[in-house]
Amino acid sequence: MSIGAERAVELQNAERLMKEIMIPPRPTILIEVLNEQSRSDPDLHKIGRLISKDVAISAGVLRVVNSSFFGLPRKITSIDHAVRMIGVRSVTNIVTALMLHSAFSDMKGGVMDEFWSQSSRLAAATSFAARLSPEVPTEEAYSLGLFANCGVPLMLRKFPEYPSVYERAIAAPDMTFTAYEESELDTNHTLVGYIMGKKWDLPESFCQCILRHHDLADYYVDPEIELYGITSYLAVLQLGHYFSRAYDELPTSYEWIQTGRHVCRFLDIDDDRLDALKTEALDIISEASGPVA
Repeated sequence: MSIGAERAVELQNAERLMKEIMIPPRPTILIEVLNEQSRSDPDLHKIGRLISKDVAISAGVLRVVNSSFFGLPRKITSIDHAVRMIGVRSVTNIVTALMLHSAFSDMKGGVMDEFWSQSSRLAAATSFAARLSPEVPTEEAYSLGLFANCGVPLMLRKFPEYPSVYERAIAAPDMTFTAYEESELDTNHTLVGYIMGKKWDLPESFCQCILRHHDLADYYVDPEIELYGITSYLAVLQLGHYFSRAYDELPTSYEWIQTGRHVCRFLDIDDDRLDALKTEALDIISEASGPVA
């Protein structure tokens, strides 16, 4: 999918600003898992063994697949079991998202702790929202929620003042989060996150959602956009953001005020159903309010 000439220039500017900040490489285990997954006849037991090498990641995968928002009929007890139950691609998506936490393990402190907690809540909310879209598997939605703001830690590395910019941007009443970032820092976390997503070889749908999830463009009423396969993912992510902000008792975002009605129409949600879904989502998010790994 083309990103457009203007955004290509913005990405070049982001790469220039961030070039001295190393984007974490994909972890070795993830490379090995992805290589095996890409084979014409992948060895499921080998994939299970590779993932099981990392105790923390293995525990994280089991916690995710056994959580209430996946709703599996019985408890998953091993990585091999998880691969058989939900498939190689689904497990790999979860592993990739959890590896994000490991990639930034050198960054400590209250700001990062809150970032991981918010990411976990967004992942749960987005996974719940995916129940409304047959095009978006819940486990992919979970991973998308974790990766959506992956540019934030890189912004923290680059800009010492970013925590205060972040706080002001999240509460900005009359502009998007990214517009506020750009007014202060000449770049934003979606551009930086897109660059990281491409370097990690994330699915194109994920990269596009990372890049576009604060856009005001009306993707939800233009039928041509759906040909690219991202509209359903964007809609689910936007709804997840709406639920997550409600849980955090934040004001409704400027983006949702502008595009939320179109997101709801796209997902066939009326006002009464949205209220009921929000109540259910808040209960599910409360179970995922801690760190992701």
